[in-house]
Amino acid sequence: MSARNAKPSAAAAGSLPVARHPLARLALFALAGLVAGDLPAWLHGAPTSWVWSAFSALACALAAALARRWPRCHGGDMAMLVCMAAVSAGMVLDFMRVPPASLLSLCSSVAGMGVPALLVHVRWFPLTMLAMLLLICVPYRPRAQREQRSVALSAAVLGMLVAFPCMLLVMALWMNAGKAIAAMLGWPWTANGMVSLMLTGMLAYAWLRAAVATRLLGRWQPAPAAQSSVRR
Repeated sequence: MSARNAKPSAAAAGSLPVARHPLARLALFALAGLVAGDLPAWLHGAPTSWVWSAFSALACALAAALARRWPRCHGGDMAMLVCMAAVSAGMVLDFMRVPPASLLSLCSSVAGMGVPALLVHVRWFPLTMLAMLLLICVPYRPRAQREQRSVALSAAVLGMLVAFPCMLLVMALWMNAGKAIAAMLGWPWTANGMVSLMLTGMLAYAWLRAAVATRLLGRWQPAPAAQSSVRR
């Protein structure tokens, strides 16, 4: 089969044509992480800190680098960008409901992993939680993957019912750990810090869920080297 007729691989199905070069791709994700983490605070005039801006940029660039190493464990570059944009948009809307300073004070006073703490976050960040729920229920997939309907609807619904509480648990763990480490390092607790932890926590959950699913399916392995087919 010729290279012209060859179908795109799963690794390239959700890749971005504007960022084929590895360094350009990492720079794109770093910039996207910076904007997604700081935009809600910028729009509402809340104070920000450069350490959290750098954290968002480096974390998203690292996620992009890992995605290139294990392409089967994520839905492509567009999936990660959609995730980042959805969380950032949800935080923008939640900041319109409640001032960022009030939400920062609330997050500082709420700790622990119990059900009351999780319900407090669901109550005060409803639009961000709705965006996260939509990311779970309607995940982005390239067209080639959307055409594969091997999973039954009942199994998908059951998986989503399990995924949402797991997502809340992972997000709570990530937020508590992030706040504790930031306090140890002396980082200021600012609005973009809260958004950065939400953003990177959702990316961490998406990776964890994809890794577990891939592991269960027995397909956890690095991407094979690309080989171009030639006409014989």
